[in-house]
Amino acid sequence: MLSKKNSASANFMLSAALWLVIGVLMGLTLALQFVFPDLFRGIPWLVFSRLRQAHTNTVMFAWLSGAMMGVWLYIVPRLTGRQLWSETLGNICVILWNIALVAGIGGILLAHTQSREYAEFIWIIDVGVMVVLILNLANLYMTIANRIEPKLYVSLWYISGTLIWMPMLYFIGNVMWNPATGALTGIDDTIFNWFYGHNVLGLWFTTGLLPVIYYIVPKETNTPLYSHFLSLIAFWGIAFFYTGVGAHHLLWAPVPYWLKTIAVAESIGMILPVVAFMMNILLTMRG
Repeated sequence: MLSKKNSASANFMLSAALWLVIGVLMGLTLALQFVFPDLFRGIPWLVFSRLRQAHTNTVMFAWLSGAMMGVWLYIVPRLTGRQLWSETLGNICVILWNIALVAGIGGILLAHTQSREYAEFIWIIDVGVMVVLILNLANLYMTIANRIEPKLYVSLWYISGTLIWMPMLYFIGNVMWNPATGALTGIDDTIFNWFYGHNVLGLWFTTGLLPVIYYIVPKETNTPLYSHFLSLIAFWGIAFFYTGVGAHHLLWAPVPYWLKTIAVAESIGMILPVVAFMMNILLTMRG
């Protein structure tokens, strides 16, 4: 059962769909509390502060990340001409991912949290997340390494990069070498937190979802990608410019001036990969 073709991809996406429903219900519950602040008075695990963290992690990791990894497991074999290296390993990742998320989100509702934005999971849950990220990396990299097609299509560039960036980013952003608190102290922790908080959007969700667009648009328009060169400009532009933009959330905070300058400069530099991506997709759609 665990080795059935395409089952890992399907199971990731099915579980993500279930998490989406849960996330929407959490969001509705949060919205109701703005109108009826005392609606859940006396129910600790439904107070706004806990539910907001749980909702954010449900949407980010349980729904979007799960769906994204499911799509990767679907498109990588099709772009490499090989079956997924291990369908069983893919399904093990699905199981471990959902166990970690149930424990992590449930823990937040029970007040077990590191209280850092986008890094609320406690250390033992972080370990579970890291295990899945590394196993997923191994599975997809082995599939890519065994490919029939010698040239890497741009979607594989993005997926390959994201698979490396996210484990490093997650380890650093969650300060996993300090399991007692999962945090540093003072302004240092703020800098680390926003390095992680911004890059989880840029080097996980952005670089993880762009390859899906690069796969779907040419396929649906029955037109080859307009420019492989433009796609690589966008890829390396994101890889170079996005890493240092997190401090633009801290322009009025007591962080080093040079760090703010780099953040602003790299934020402006992001115009390059954004324009390159948009031009490439629009010209591909035009045919």
